[in-house]
Formats: sequence, C-alpha cells, structure tokens
Amino acid sequence: MPRVRVRKTERALKSISVYEEAYKEVTENEVSIRSAAAKFELHYVSLSRFVKKKKQAIKQGSTIPVTMGYRCVRRVFDIDQEKRIVGYIIKAAQIFYGLPPKEIRKLAFQLAVKYSLKVPDTWRKMQWQEKTGSLDL
Repeated sequence: MPRVRVRKTERALKSISVYEEAYKEVTENEVSIRSAAAKFELHYVSLSRFVKKKKQAIKQGSTIPVTMGYRCVRRVFDIDQEKRIVGYIIKAAQIFYGLPPKEIRKLAFQLAVKYSLKVPDTWRKMQWQEKTGSLDL
C-alpha cells in the first residue's frame, strides 16, 4: 500500500459533482467562469481547467470521465483491488498467525503480473534477485 500523506491544506477537497454542476452552469446558462467559480466556491483557474478538459473530452468522443485534483502517481492497484488484497492478507494472517512482509510483497508482485498491471522496475529487479538468490548485481 502506498504511504498516506497527511494533508496540510484544504485544497482539492471539492468533489467532481461540484465541478460538473459548475460546468453545466458555464455551458448551459452561459455564466462566466469566475462567477460560476464564486457561486460553487471553487478556484476559477481550477474550474477553467476542468471546463477545458471536459470540452476536449467531448470533442474527442472520449468515454473516460474527466477527473480533477491530485492522484497517486505510483499506485499499482486500483482502490477495489487494493481493498480485496488487504482483506485477503488479513484473513491469511489470522489463519497463519501473521505473514512476513516479504511474502506480502511476493503476493503483490504475483497479482500485478496476473492482472497485467504496470509495476515499478524495482519490483521486477527484486523478483529476479529472489529467484536467483543473489543480492548483489
């Protein structure tokens, strides 16, 4: 699991539905971006970025939803997969009186390979070292 960063500011806490409503206000009612941002308590630059992304997605015919805010850069598993893995690890730890961290890392690597997910290069390097048994390169 990636580390959880402790928030120091209140930025990027607005949900995507607020951005969607502000987008409708801008496009359908032809309200300016600044006044719509003030009405929905958003920053006008963030709203203008969202409007630009949304218009570009509609123009290209994309079915992928437009997102706003921060995203985890090094995340391998999505949230559902991660919750299922955590549940499995907790059950296995209860059955086997705990699991060593190396076994959990091996399991995560095997699942990422099975799901054909993009994994960091260091994961592949560590898997190779475990197979050959050498720690120096």
